[in-house]
Amino acid sequence: MKLLLSLLMIVASCGAQELVLCRGTERIPLRPAGDGRWTVTMDSVAYFILPKSELTDVAREAEIVSAKAGLSDRTTAPADTLLRRIGDFRRAVEMYSSANMELTRSGEQLTIAAMDAYREARFLAGANPFSVLTGVSLLRVGSDVRAAASFGVVYRSLVGQAHVGPDAGALTLSWRWGL
Repeated sequence: MKLLLSLLMIVASCGAQELVLCRGTERIPLRPAGDGRWTVTMDSVAYFILPKSELTDVAREAEIVSAKAGLSDRTTAPADTLLRRIGDFRRAVEMYSSANMELTRSGEQLTIAAMDAYREARFLAGANPFSVLTGVSLLRVGSDVRAAASFGVVYRSLVGQAHVGPDAGALTLSWRWGL
């Protein structure tokens, strides 16, 4: 088929007015399309027969377009890779951000729970800012030492006590320092 079409192009360039394509016993007429071009219809498909010079120009243009397409592919491939990597990075940032937000929420909930547990433990342990002291104390009166009962009130770190005994008494005010 290629050889036959090449022969037709050569005949068409010779300026013949009536051309017929023979395929087996079938004779298919070629119709002029102007400017040295011809058309032929075979098996319901229309074919154009071009002069050799025009066919060479078309082939050259096809090579140029193909080369430009290859160049375009080579220049867009790095951009496509960069866009894909940017998309991957964006997805990773979103995943990290959502995980970070979840950890922050969990940390806030744990802090609130720990503060509630501390308050509850203080309440259960009797960590009230007020407390009462009772005890026995020894008082020196002159050269004698006498036993006395002591009663006191404590507010946070401030301690006030009264020591009461037979023929003796005392008041003390002190500040309790933690170690």
